[in-house]
Amino acid sequence: MTFDIIMGVILTALALVVVVLLTFWSRSIIEAIHARSPGSLRDFRNDIHNGDKS
Repeated sequence: MTFDIIMGVILTALALVVVVLLTFWSRSIIEAIHARSPGSLRDFRNDIHNGDKS
């Protein structure tokens, strides 16, 4: 295999890992919003910044 093919495979795998991690992270935030049903996005953001993740 040439260097270009190896680098392409590595970058493709890295991109896939990043997409999967971002998907799981986003899903956890969406589930937290759904579970708590804050009054506004500002309330939710304040809860996150204050450490209240119940």
